[in-house]
Amino acid sequence: MKGNISPYEAEVMQGLIKQNDFKSIFEIGTFDGYSALKMSEADPDATIYTLDLPNGTIPEGLRWDDKDNIRRLYTNNTYSLGRLFKGKKNVIQLYGNSMDFDFTPYFDKINMVFIDGAHSWNYVRSDTSNALKMVKANGIVLWHDYYLLHPEVWFFLKRMGIRKIKGTNLGIFKK
Repeated sequence: MKGNISPYEAEVMQGLIKQNDFKSIFEIGTFDGYSALKMSEADPDATIYTLDLPNGTIPEGLRWDDKDNIRRLYTNNTYSLGRLFKGKKNVIQLYGNSMDFDFTPYFDKINMVFIDGAHSWNYVRSDTSNALKMVKANGIVLWHDYYLLHPEVWFFLKRMGIRKIKGTNLGIFKK
């Protein structure tokens, strides 16, 4: 579905979770919950926190495609926020704008952070800064949409020297 990771990218994420026995995962950008569901299925004992905007809020500074995704979530019953992981006890839905969300309770406590939120430079920079503070030693940060269709994500990650996982649109950094 448009806006989600591919089935192969889901397999890659699940493999990373299983191989590294990650028990605490934080996702920025819930959308319909597909990636949170796949992470939950990788290890039902892991806790997955997933953050997205409350009630269809459209903050300033979003790219047109991010606004389009939000509108789809809240104007079409097919795309309700987090609908795919409903009933999964190990997925915790959080609400807020990642630009001003208080991440401090998660600093140095998360094994894997997955960034798939807003695609503007300021959001990617802010989300990355918070992810690097949240992830524990030997943990990883993954970014989705690491390709030229999302130029601000692509340029930001290239500038940081983030490696791309072959065959995917995922960037990866190990702390």
